[in-house]
Amino acid sequence: MAQPYDHRAADVILSESASIRQGQAKNITSEEHNNFERLPMPRTWIEEGIVRETIPEFWGKNWFLGFTDITSPTNERTMLSTIIPFSAVANSFPLILISKIRDAISICTLYDAFNSFAFDYVCRQKIGGVHINFFLLKQLPMVNPLDENSNYQKYISRRILELTYTSYDVIDFANDIWAGAYPQKDAYPPLPQPFLWNEERRFLIRCELDAAFFHLYGINRDDVDYIMETFPIVKRKDIQKYGDYRTKLTILKIFDEMKRAMETGKQFQKILDPPAGPPMDAEGNFLSMYRWDRNNWPVHIHQPFQEWEESLLSAWFGVCQKRWNYLQNEQVFPWDGREAFVYALIPHLIQEKPGKRFEFYRDAALLVSRSNRFETLLIDEELRHKYRQLMSSLDWLDFPDEHRIRPLKIRETLQNKGIVQTNPVSGETTVHNEVKLPPLPSEFKPLLPLIQKSADNLDKLQRNALEKAKDAKITFTPDEISNELKMLMRA
Repeated sequence: MAQPYDHRAADVILSESASIRQGQAKNITSEEHNNFERLPMPRTWIEEGIVRETIPEFWGKNWFLGFTDITSPTNERTMLSTIIPFSAVANSFPLILISKIRDAISICTLYDAFNSFAFDYVCRQKIGGVHINFFLLKQLPMVNPLDENSNYQKYISRRILELTYTSYDVIDFANDIWAGAYPQKDAYPPLPQPFLWNEERRFLIRCELDAAFFHLYGINRDDVDYIMETFPIVKRKDIQKYGDYRTKLTILKIFDEMKRAMETGKQFQKILDPPAGPPMDAEGNFLSMYRWDRNNWPVHIHQPFQEWEESLLSAWFGVCQKRWNYLQNEQVFPWDGREAFVYALIPHLIQEKPGKRFEFYRDAALLVSRSNRFETLLIDEELRHKYRQLMSSLDWLDFPDEHRIRPLKIRETLQNKGIVQTNPVSGETTVHNEVKLPPLPSEFKPLLPLIQKSADNLDKLQRNALEKAKDAKITFTPDEISNELKMLMRA
């Protein structure tokens, strides 16, 4: 069922004509691979609780790294390793669970080394039978997966992300890579959609990784050439399909370009366009999806999830990219800037703390766009300091004063689109269960608890319910803040 970088290689079907080995593999096509909801179908199932009882407590992941135990030095490839979602496995697919190597970034190095031609070549020299036993595996040379000071981890992990994250069932592994790339764990971009299955891109990515591992193992060019000639089935298939040994030639070409870059200090010229993995900024950090151009979407990544509410998704794209063309045209909704922000944020505030009156969430969203008042209402100096730190990366929240909102239009639209609902008797507002909200911008997520705190204090201030000690830290009256928020609204 599994091949390198592909946990969806085949279904298992029952053969009606076979007397032995009735379970036969039926390959999943490339077209089927491009459906990120297409999952492989096993032959047998086992209760999840039984599986979880057998997994060591230190692991704590919803995915595994494993490899095919049954093999041979004469096969096309000897070591076949892949990431699988949390599943039951038989003894022919051993799992690698190491207490000291649990983060996804380090696992990526281990994972890719297993699937490299360099490692496979050494593996072939050791395997005497048809099994890769652990006592053999432990003797094989491995690049240090815990070498956090090396740049190769980031290079490897973004390519592993594209090769592996092609379906929803490995989203936990993808999330762990995504989060592991950011030192600030509570403010990393939301994970994008799965990557498209493109055979040519996948081939080139694997060639880039193979060339990199030949360098990491310190193998010279002549030996790379020799090692590649020891995979005759790979060579034969390439010649039959392309007329030459395409895999070896491509790896050698990339190997030479990498060596030239190391010798000259110049940047390695990547052969993929766009580069492997998700879009990045100039510092090499993954860009938030909301920074991407929706009209020029990365060709190797699926479009945003169709389940996400489109009007909210569009509003977040516009706000985060500051695409403000503020025209007070009554036929247009939402107006760019503040109105789009308030419209997009209100459902998240309701989902986070449902049951308040709609006006509570409206004022809370408006308050976020008035940074000086927002900070004052936090009252606690530690929270205020945290707020100032978070705001340093939120330049798109600095709306011009003339940007106003139409509160009635916002409420009507949210209700008419079936996004929120308000109880006509109690006034309690909730998000419809069927609605799928798009993710919040990553840098905005840590603000949510502060928004709730500031909004609660505003509500108490307006009801004269603040404690005297807290009230003394507020430098404006309830009427002043109410009038200021009203100035940001239009009928």
